[in-house]
Amino acid sequence: MRVRTIGLALLAVFTLSGCYEETSVILHEPGVYKGSVDPSVTNPRTAEEQEKLRARLSEGQDRQ
Repeated sequence: MRVRTIGLALLAVFTLSGCYEETSVILHEPGVYKGSVDPSVTNPRTAEEQEKLRARLSEGQDRQ
């Protein structure tokens, strides 16, 4: 009986520990991108690179 109680208590602890959620707050500013810089966007050099960007943009806009 004692082993069963300890087992159920451990099961409850492990089960509830899976429900933990990080509570940090991330503040966003509208219109400001704070991610890493994509060099292909900041400096497209060739027509081929610009076409790749257009294709990537089009693909992203088609997903809904």
